[in-house]
Amino acid sequence: MTERLRQLLDDAVGELEPRDPDPVGSVLRRGRAARRRAVTAGVAGAAVAVLAVGAITTSGLIRNGPTPQPAEPRRTADATPTPLVIDGKIVAGALKMPVPPKWRALTTEQAASCVPQTWQTLVMVVPSGDGRCPKKQILVYGSGERSIDRMGRRQQDADGVVSMVTDPPVTITLPGGEPAWLAVDFDNRYLKPGIPTARNLMVMPWSQVTVHWLMDGPAQRTLVSTIRTTPTGAGVLRLPDTAADAYWSGPDGHGDLDDSAAVTGLIQTLRAQTDVVANADACANESQQTAEITFLPTAAPLTQFHSPADPTVFRVVISLGGGCQEAVSSHGGRVRLSDATVTELKTVFGIGAE
Repeated sequence: MTERLRQLLDDAVGELEPRDPDPVGSVLRRGRAARRRAVTAGVAGAAVAVLAVGAITTSGLIRNGPTPQPAEPRRTADATPTPLVIDGKIVAGALKMPVPPKWRALTTEQAASCVPQTWQTLVMVVPSGDGRCPKKQILVYGSGERSIDRMGRRQQDADGVVSMVTDPPVTITLPGGEPAWLAVDFDNRYLKPGIPTARNLMVMPWSQVTVHWLMDGPAQRTLVSTIRTTPTGAGVLRLPDTAADAYWSGPDGHGDLDDSAAVTGLIQTLRAQTDVVANADACANESQQTAEITFLPTAAPLTQFHSPADPTVFRVVISLGGGCQEAVSSHGGRVRLSDATVTELKTVFGIGAE
């Protein structure tokens, strides 16, 4: 587990900042049954300036209303948003976030000196008066990514059980309705104020925007509350037409589905969910446990890498219980799920079976 978390951190930010020893990578973990939350914290710098950046792996509840329409097609990796600062706001995809008071935007040249060896477009903002490349940073980039999982690999235990290497992300709903997935929740013990290595990763799958927070959890939560979004992904779940493999990862365990008929049936079950959650009524939040279904397009070795920006890999993240049981597709669409449907999905994967 420790090695997986360290690898996730390295994959996420290895080329965005110097490879200093990072105790967070070796200690961030959660007990699936006791603590549920996130995967790992990945991060790197942050600031404002549109910059050729990169080297991160690259992608109202409607009741008795009109027939739900499919979510509109999502942009491709070739059309990922270019973050900009406009009228004091960071703008990227559906996201608009005010530059925090007493923070400043870096020029392209300044940002390049703080975040070397990069090629994706980003905006970087840092506190004013804290030196050239201060430790507290926010980095927003058009990553093309639809997932927190930057590996996509699977593993097989001694009993032959196959599972995804990663646990589901923490899920939140940004003001305005866009879903976002976090590496760890804001109350994680390693994001407490005063911890110099506090950092987190947030992916907006519909907008294909990624935010790196290099600050403590309470500060992250405060800045998230200033975000406003205008998402366009609401509708029934966008799912693959077919898939070779499907994997369940959740607080009750992991499951593997590689029978084509079973995978097709799973897709049909998810397509049949038409209780669409409109942007104004979305309520998934970090206090909930989550489960994730990953659809892979082809049968592959367990160690095959799948980029978080790969458009052929679909992920459905489910916020469990709490009066807000929602399923969100990485490619667009959000629906309410009943307890019976969640039980049915788990049963398909053999979760909870005697």
